[in-house]
Amino acid sequence: MKKRNKKTAKILAAVLTAALGVCVPEMTLQAAETLTSVQIQMPGFVVEQFSAPRLMNVTKNAVVRTLPDHNAEKLTSVTAGNTVWGWGQTNT
Repeated sequence: MKKRNKKTAKILAAVLTAALGVCVPEMTLQAAETLTSVQIQMPGFVVEQFSAPRLMNVTKNAVVRTLPDHNAEKLTSVTAGNTVWGWGQTNT
């Protein structure tokens, strides 16, 4: 069970880092597949949610939390220069 929770946390970390805007797309999951996205208006920013995860470069160090709140529980951190799979990104 611990292995599954750790894997889930890593997937969530990738999603959250993309949503926090610390990543930029590097390449798509499959070149032959046409990927789509949906724009979601949030208070103060827009989230682009991808139809499939994309490999993204981490552009600055960041703490990944369970919620988009500085007081939320820390899941992990990501370091600039690494890559993560992300399900979306913000316009900020």
